[in-house]
Amino acid sequence: MFRTRSWVAILGLALCACADDGSTPLEDGADPVGDDGDVVSTSAALISAAPLGCGGSRVALRASTGHFLVAESGGGGYMNANRAAIGPWETFTVHDLGGGRIALQTINGSFVVAEGGGGSALFANRAWLGPWETFTLERHWNGFAWALRTYYGSYVVAENGGGFQMNANRPGVGPWEAFVAVCL
Repeated sequence: MFRTRSWVAILGLALCACADDGSTPLEDGADPVGDDGDVVSTSAALISAAPLGCGGSRVALRASTGHFLVAESGGGGYMNANRAAIGPWETFTVHDLGGGRIALQTINGSFVVAEGGGGSALFANRAWLGPWETFTLERHWNGFAWALRTYYGSYVVAENGGGFQMNANRPGVGPWEAFVAVCL
């Protein structure tokens, strides 16, 4: 059964009535996750990096060692934090879902996902946006970086602070869970 939710035009977004089952792809526009965590709609997300303090819609994220996060092959596989420079694979489009929640989309259109909603690996291989592909931004205790909390409350980590793979399995925030947004 389909439920619909209408979205009033805000900042140029068109009025839309969309299925709540997540059956519409994000490229049609999106506000995919409701307050209950269910996929709500794919018609009203604001593509903006404003929650990270950026004026545009694209960012690179730098780990505490200075390495940049990378969606290997531009998306479709693993996430690592082992790049010394920003290129297309290290660039993410930010989808502002409201309430401090964001989604990160790779150059090939895949979304970053905390497998199982958190507690496991971090990939960039989802074609659709749902609860596992959303992250809540929290200001890191160092005062200038961000921590990314998964749907089930674990945190994204750059293993060893960077230079290695990414996971979404930390119960709290330490130095390896700090990410600085580089506005592009």
